Amino acid sequence: MALSFPAIQQALDQFSRKVIAAGIDAHIVLLAGATGGALSNTGMCVPAPLGSGRCGAGASAGGPAADTHEPALLHLDTPFAADQGMGVLLDHYAGFQHVLRRDARTHLVLTEDGAPPLSANAVIDHIEGRGAATGTTAWMPGLAEGTWTFHGVVCPNGFALGSCLLSTGIPSTTLALIERTGGVLADLNDAGAAGLDPAPETGQ
Repeated sequence: MALSFPAIQQALDQFSRKVIAAGIDAHIVLLAGATGGALSNTGMCVPAPLGSGRCGAGASAGGPAADTHEPALLHLDTPFAADQGMGVLLDHYAGFQHVLRRDARTHLVLTEDGAPPLSANAVIDHIEGRGAATGTTAWMPGLAEGTWTFHGVVCPNGFALGSCLLSTGIPSTTLALIERTGGVLADLNDAGAAGLDPAPETGQ
């Protein structure tokens, strides 16, 4: 997935400028590594005007990165490997729930090149506060049914040349969540090659 990071970062910049120019009061949460290093922690940073204009790691693991500019942008410095994105999303709710607004629709966007080892039903229950899908407790308070949409920039067919070269399998859970919530599916290979306009990991 690291092959697509430059395109995704460019798209984040374009996305932020469009949001601000349109006068949209969006609260965006980004879960990604903020400095270079192992796994997929390759230095994701959102520039100004959405971000703070600075780049760098958070003061603590999993904490706000230097580009955080609340309430418009909260970037939690959370690196993850190929199939770990879903777990990272579910397990870091305590760190970003304060910027979510209960009167707004929530859009969750997962960008990864693996197959999450969780079922769609378990993920839905976790997000809506009915039961834990991982070692972290379910979201409390959870998102109400029908108030959130799941999107994905993934490898829909599993392994493929390009950004999906190291894909660990077909992301059936993510595909099911997209279908069940009416979300948008984008191919990670297209993002890596042409620079799609995906939103960050989570946003409102």
